[in-house]
Amino acid sequence: MEKRIGAQLYTVRDYMKTIEEFDQTCRRIHDIGYQIVQISGTDLKADEMKTILDQYHLEVVTTHRSFEGFLDDLDELIDYNQTLGCKLCGIGSMPWGIRANPQAVNQFVRDADRV
Repeated sequence: MEKRIGAQLYTVRDYMKTIEEFDQTCRRIHDIGYQIVQISGTDLKADEMKTILDQYHLEVVTTHRSFEGFLDDLDELIDYNQTLGCKLCGIGSMPWGIRANPQAVNQFVRDADRV
C-alpha cells in the first residue's frame, strides 16, 4: 500500500483567500515536499484552483464541504470534486446545535444516509 503524507489546506485557509494567495500557498506546500492535499475552508472556484494545483503537481485526494451543500446542491458538489479530479468528499462537520438533541441527530443520520 502506498503511503503519502498530505497537507490539509484548512490549516492554512487564512493564507488562501484570493486565487493569488492560493497560488503562493500551493507553491510553498509543494516546496515543502507535499504531493497531496485536502481542500476545505475556501470559496475559491474549482477550475481556478485546479490550474494552480496542476502547476505544482498537487493532487487533491479529498475535500470537505458543508452538510447543507450535500442536501441542497449535490450536483454542484459533485461537479466541484470532478473538476478538482477528486473522488472523495467528506462532511466538514455535523451541523452545530443539533448534538444535544437526539431527534435532530437521528434526522441528520437519516439525511446523511439518503445522500
